[in-house]
Amino acid sequence: DQQKNELNYNLAVAEYRKGNIDSAEQLFSDVAGCRDAKISADSRYNLGNCQYAKAVELAEKDKPAAIERLRQAIANYRGSLRGNPNNSDARANIELAGELIRKLDEEQKQEDQQKQDQQQDQQQKQQQKQDQKQDEQQDKNKKDQQDKKDQSEQEKSDQQQQGDEQKNQQDKSEKSESQQS
Repeated sequence: DQQKNELNYNLAVAEYRKGNIDSAEQLFSDVAGCRDAKISADSRYNLGNCQYAKAVELAEKDKPAAIERLRQAIANYRGSLRGNPNNSDARANIELAGELIRKLDEEQKQEDQQKQDQQQDQQQKQQQKQDQKQDEQQDKNKKDQQDKKDQSEQEKSDQQQQGDEQKNQQDKSEKSESQQS
């Protein structure tokens, strides 16, 4: 069993060095729970490195997932320190991971604020367009009402003028009849 754990540990190190982080992570994870304190501590340390590497890879596209990976890395670095309290690299990596968490968290907050600002800007623009359409519709309605009023007044004026012309004709006709008699 000891030999198998050593073999898997060495295989995990080889996978890590080749850049096969997922494969290395799985192998380190399998060996991390073994009874050999040194292999277990070293596996946890390297498992933390795998998680840190994945976090860096995720950092630009998925900050929350990267932050979660960094928390897992810190937990593994601490697990490594329980088995090997003199591992100064594990201590340094805990600090590095913590700093990266703070940085990513701040960036995520800024991105969230920018998204919120953009949404508010978009909502304001939509509201302005809607207000402008309402104003245009109200202006059109007022113009239509004024046009109807003007048309109605014109019709009254035309009727008045026709009535006046008819009266004038009638008056002329009566005058002419009275002059003939």
